[in-house]
Amino acid sequence: MCDRDKRTFLKELSAFALSSVALQFCAGAKRVEAARGYSPREDIFYLNRALIREHEVILSYDFSIETGLFERTALGMFNFMMNDHARHRERVKEAIFRLGGEPAPEPTREEFRKSFNAELIRTGSDALRLNKRFEGEAFTTYSEIATYLGDPSLVSMTTQFSAEEFQHKSMLVLAIPSVPYDPTLRLRD
Repeated sequence: MCDRDKRTFLKELSAFALSSVALQFCAGAKRVEAARGYSPREDIFYLNRALIREHEVILSYDFSIETGLFERTALGMFNFMMNDHARHRERVKEAIFRLGGEPAPEPTREEFRKSFNAELIRTGSDALRLNKRFEGEAFTTYSEIATYLGDPSLVSMTTQFSAEEFQHKSMLVLAIPSVPYDPTLRLRD
């Protein structure tokens, strides 16, 4: 890992440590506000945003496994992370049902592949970057919605999931070799 990558990783790590404290503080303020007139409709909306991210991350790992670009060690890491995401997805669905909502449907594989340039994924590094993109989006989504949820148990759940998403993204950052970025992939690093 080059020095720039290490600095970026440490910067994200310190931002995460600070953000988890800030999330708990903001969540406490939101609970006071929510006590005045809580409506589960908003929580359902935000939880469905997280559910969509979980669907995407799982599909991105499925896609990476199907490419055949990875050996056993990487496949084990993917399965570990997919199991975490399957657990997240089930808990988010349960929360949505408990609140009286309808979970967002999972996109088909074809719909998912159309959402990015699947034909441009040619190397293991490309696939890792794709997974890192979706892990990063899941982390960001959980971090954001934790400040908007009114139910304290949901705030706790989403901050826990946010920490796990950050851990997944960090593992992928360390796994991606230092190779030049290919802007034709249109994937954010």
